[in-house]
Amino acid sequence: MEPFDAETFIRAVAPSIGLELTPPEVTAVAEQFNRIHGFAEPVLAFGLQPKDEHVLRFEP
Repeated sequence: MEPFDAETFIRAVAPSIGLELTPPEVTAVAEQFNRIHGFAEPVLAFGLQPKDEHVLRFEP
């Protein structure tokens, strides 16, 4: 998996959702994204198999 580049992601996505962020705002938002990514990384790395899924699924 490639390293997460929050600032590049924010600069790419912000205009598509109507946000006009100044460079300091991009930096501040990137800091929060990096913090969240740090929390999520171990969860994303934990591999689940289909047999591990306990949610009922509707299949017609």
